Amino acid sequence: MRKGSIGLKALLLATFALLTLSGCLGKPAEVVGTTLKTYEITDIVRPRYQRKRQRSFRVGIRDVANGRDLGRHFVSRRCYNWRKLEEGSRWTFPETTYRRENGNTYTRVDVTDLCKRLGG
Repeated sequence: MRKGSIGLKALLLATFALLTLSGCLGKPAEVVGTTLKTYEITDIVRPRYQRKRQRSFRVGIRDVANGRDLGRHFVSRRCYNWRKLEEGSRWTFPETTYRRENGNTYTRVDVTDLCKRLGG
């Protein structure tokens, strides 16, 4: 190995690190508002416990007010009371609307407290 190659590798690594982290330095999205909405559980993806990997507990939800299907959402990695949840049941979750720097808005539904509400 040549003497100058270590300095070049460090310079290339530092440049790569700066380029990858530069997207993280932007201003975070601001919260526009939060509302409580009622959602219907349309799909239950049960957790699978395997030796090395574990598939998380997810639910599919649909907005009751307008019928919009919002797809599957992560609930928890470990939820031992997931069997208590029934498809078609209705739950109230907070929906938060965010605005980015460029003016685009997006919404997120927080279903992560569902496991606690089921009892564990």
